[in-house]
Amino acid sequence: MATQFSNVYSRFIGWAKIILPLMGLAILSSLFLFSKSYVPQTGAELFDGNIEDFASTERITGPRFAGMSASGVAIQLSAAEAHPRADSAGAFDATVLVADVEFPNGEKLNIIAEYGYIDSGTMSAALAGGIELKTSNGYTAKTAGMT
Repeated sequence: MATQFSNVYSRFIGWAKIILPLMGLAILSSLFLFSKSYVPQTGAELFDGNIEDFASTERITGPRFAGMSASGVAIQLSAAEAHPRADSAGAFDATVLVADVEFPNGEKLNIIAEYGYIDSGTMSAALAGGIELKTSNGYTAKTAGMT
């Protein structure tokens, strides 16, 4: 009787050696056969513009300039993008300019302009294009340009 039991056990082990690897192979192959195919996007997803123009022109994104006048007025000027000017070193044409001016008495002035010119050599700036000025006192003014 013991021989018959060991014979069944041996047969079971023999079949298990064949069936279990085949089942594993079937599971792994179905993983690759039924998976979703990946189609990569064409081009960079985060860049919307012309790549040749982006690579060929010099620019600074998010520049910030800061300084203090002799009378103690603190000025911070930031822009979305700036391009260096060819005619003078340290001068930039900038877009979407935001200036924060803080006076010694604590009053603040916020200036927003569409575009402008920044010259770090002469420590001056000229703003243009729908300029909006807001003071901490609540006053608001609009102008076409300012230096």
